[in-house]
Amino acid sequence: RMGGTSLARSGSSVAHRNQEQPEQLTRFARWFPSWREHGGVAMFSTALLNGFLVMAGFGITWLSMLKRYQLDCKVQGLKTELSRTERQLEALFGPLRAITHATGVGFKSFVEEHRGAFSDMQFEDRLRTKPHSREAQRYRHLMACTLQPLNRRAMELVLSHTHLIDGEFPECIYSLYSHVIEMDSLLERWQHGDFAVIFPRTLYPVDVNQWAGREFVRLREKQQRLLHELQGEVVS
Repeated sequence: RMGGTSLARSGSSVAHRNQEQPEQLTRFARWFPSWREHGGVAMFSTALLNGFLVMAGFGITWLSMLKRYQLDCKVQGLKTELSRTERQLEALFGPLRAITHATGVGFKSFVEEHRGAFSDMQFEDRLRTKPHSREAQRYRHLMACTLQPLNRRAMELVLSHTHLIDGEFPECIYSLYSHVIEMDSLLERWQHGDFAVIFPRTLYPVDVNQWAGREFVRLREKQQRLLHELQGEVVS
């Protein structure tokens, strides 16, 4: 009897639970009436949102890589430009500025020492008409031993590094070529005692000194600017 009673109670409990499940489902549907109608829409929206987040992540990663690539290209461009600028200063305009400055100072010192009370024109006439005077001898020695070798060196510098000149080739360089060639001819005549001509037809172009000085200052400023930009880009 007791066994039969237990089975009966068990069956009754199962039946009671089976009756409660529909009631719970009905109660859930009553609390959330739109679930059955909009459940599929919600699931689709969730999937769409997840897809958007994934695509956004890919987009952010791509933009980050693109920005890094652009930054690397910019840094490389700055390094290339800086390398050329430093080459211009080291190989051409640094030495050229030093040479032209030395020739200018040397000739000015000679004139101030030997001109005395003469005007520039009178002093040139004295050198031309009195070739055996002390001033004329000092002038020829200065030209042969100091100024002409430096001018020749300046000409060789420009000829060897024309690719380092920015912009148009300056006209004053052509005048420097003519001056150096004519002075070489005069030096040869002086060695043979021919002092009929003291000054070349093409006088030394002082514009070369000004051009070399301007380019040197410009390139130094450019070098400092590129170093500052490069340091900023690397840090960022």
